[in-house]
Formats: sequence, C-alpha cells, structure tokens
Amino acid sequence: MKPSRSRLIAIGAAVACAAGAVAISPAISEVQSPSEEDREGNADRVIIAGERVNILQKKSEKWKEGAKTQWDWWVTDSTPARVYGECGKDWKQHFAGGATEAKLSRDGKSVVVASSAGGVAVVPYNPAGPARPKTAASFVACPGGSPHSAEMLPDGNVAVATASGIFLYSATRPADGKNGWGDGDYVDWVELPAAHGLHWDEERKKLWASGSTKGLDKADGKGMVLGITYSGKPKTPKFGKTPAKYVMPTTGKELGDIGWGEGNASDGVAYYDSPHELSPIPDGVRDGGTMAITTDLSIYEFNPDAAGEKFTSPRRPIPGAAEWNHDKHPLNELKGLSIRSDGAAAYARGATFVKNERTCNTYSAAYIDFFIKGKHDELQLAQCNNPNANPADADKKYTAGSIYKVRWVAASVT
Repeated sequence: MKPSRSRLIAIGAAVACAAGAVAISPAISEVQSPSEEDREGNADRVIIAGERVNILQKKSEKWKEGAKTQWDWWVTDSTPARVYGECGKDWKQHFAGGATEAKLSRDGKSVVVASSAGGVAVVPYNPAGPARPKTAASFVACPGGSPHSAEMLPDGNVAVATASGIFLYSATRPADGKNGWGDGDYVDWVELPAAHGLHWDEERKKLWASGSTKGLDKADGKGMVLGITYSGKPKTPKFGKTPAKYVMPTTGKELGDIGWGEGNASDGVAYYDSPHELSPIPDGVRDGGTMAITTDLSIYEFNPDAAGEKFTSPRRPIPGAAEWNHDKHPLNELKGLSIRSDGAAAYARGATFVKNERTCNTYSAAYIDFFIKGKHDELQLAQCNNPNANPADADKKYTAGSIYKVRWVAASVT
C-alpha cells in the first residue's frame, strides 16, 4: 500500500527524534577555490553533510592539522530550477535542519543531498568553479518521512530512503502532480521501514537499501537490506516488483539498556539496534561487491554473493584496522562510514552511549575520524561538548559544523 502524506509525516517525526535532524549554526571560514596544486592532491578529500554541504581537503600530512574548504553549498542559497511534490512555496522548511547525507554522483558532476527535515536535492558540481557557488539545484523533492539517503540512478533519476520506504522520482519528468497518488510527483515506491542507506550497484544492476523489518521502535524488528531491481526509460522509471530481502543478524537490543536512559529519547519511545550507513567497499579491499553497513552497535560487511553467511559477525574491524583501539575509538554508533580504495576509512560517530567532546548530541559528530594505514587521525569540526571551549568559537571552524555523514571524494573527480 502506498503511504499517505499524513502517515509519512507521523513516521518521519518519530525517526527524526531517534536519528535526529542536524541542527547547528556555524559561520563560514577559509573557503577558497581549488588551485592546480590542490587538484593534484585530490585523493585526500571528503564531502560532509551538516548544516551545509562541504568538500574539505587535507592541508598537510595529517588531517588533525586542518583542512581547506574547497566547496561550500546549501540548497537555500538559490532558487531551484524545479520543485517537486509536497514542497510548495515553503520548500525551504524541508531542508531546515541541514543535511543527513551528501555524496557525489558516479560521474562526479552532481552532488545528491538528503535532509531529515523532509527534502532531497541534486545540485550541479564544478570542482574548478567558485568555492561557494550560487548554483541552483537542478532537482528538489520533498517526500517527507525523514530522508536519510538519496541516490542518483544511471539515467539521472533519483531514489530516496525515508522512514516508510524508498521513493523513486523521475528527475526529467515535468512536476505536474498528476500521478493520482496524492503525495506529489514520485513515480514508484518500495516499502522498507526506517530506511537509512542507499547504494546503486552498477555491476549487479541493483539498488541496495538498508532499513528495518518493522521499524526502529519494534522490539522484534531486525535490520534488513533490500536488493531492488530498476528498469524503465528515464521518464517512466519503475522498481522491480519483488526485491531480494536479506535479514541482518542485528542484536534487537534496546538502546536504553546501554546509555539513552529510560525511554531512550524525549518522546518516551524505546528504540532498538538498527542500520544507519550503507556504503560500498572498493574491490581489492574486500571481495567485489561487498558493502559496509553500520548499526547502533556494530559494523557489518555484506556480500549478497557470498556462498555462506551474507553478513559478517558484528564488530569485525574495517579494512586495515587490525590495531584499532576499540576503547578509545569504539565502532558503535557510526552514522557515516566511507572506505577508500587503499582501505583508508573515514567515519562520523554520534553519541548515543557516551556524551563527550567528540560528539554534539545523540546523532551528530564534532569530529571526522580517520583510520589510515594502521593509524588514527581526526579533523575537529566543532566544539559542542567541550567544557573548556569558548562558546563564541563553538561550531565556527568549518561551515558544516557538526556532521551526520562523511564520504571520501574519488581522486578521479577533478
């Protein structure tokens, strides 16, 4: 059954409370267009999702020594060329909390942005252009339901992961609102409670989506991954009718047992271990087609072609992390995780369990953590819970401030 608008709003409110809308107030600092020298060293860049979307490049040998802001953008900087669905005149409210995810398209020409306030956007990206462009989004849609991930498909259409499932938008079709469903201009939908991650698998020709069998607030729920086939011309896209389903061996543990306290959150609802990130692990680092999935308690590796168990056991070290200090840098509550072709990992960790200066609240991180060639590195973005921080300096180091997800930028994007 296709979801009603009122149902999406209700579900989205619950998920936003559990996972959180990023809400920060940073100031701009050190935004500059990339030089030729910068572009030559472009392997050490990340794209981060916070109040704005930034692409950062490492300044020197270590991330800890700082980064240059190569690109800084937000959807409200300019008027979109096309607004779909339920956005309406007040479309900006659907991006009010900032971004929960930002990633480059496979061709490196667009940035795809999701916001848990209800919106998703695609913006053209020109790495040689201005560092803070006034580029209008080429596509904006407002499915509601706390979007946590969005993916551009090979034909330019867009899939969005929300609290109720995966929405499909035809980014090339006029926004006419006449699909008869009463929920805007999406053209297809697949049910997946608490969907948080999306990845298009070009080799298998599938859209992978992570979510839950029943929802974040169901004690008998489990993490689940769908393998969704995709077909259709750009203007008439469709999902396959029967997605492949893979139930994860998540713990089912109530998060209140280990740090959120009774009721877990201010809404008095109990939440349970469930997926957050779904990202590819490059070939050569792991067997071809392996993906990383983070949950509140663990990291799993998922390979649908594996002869036996499709998921690894919980807490398997990520590539190159055999010497990981799990006490100092635990592997739980990773909201974002990205692995580079050389095995280097970048991740963002919330504070469901221990509130400290490395986190800003239960869902966003004050630092990007890195694990590169067996060594830990970090980049501080904000000073949220540092008792010795000057309040006037808090959240002002980079324009994105605290973040929810982070991704490596491929060296090929020049």
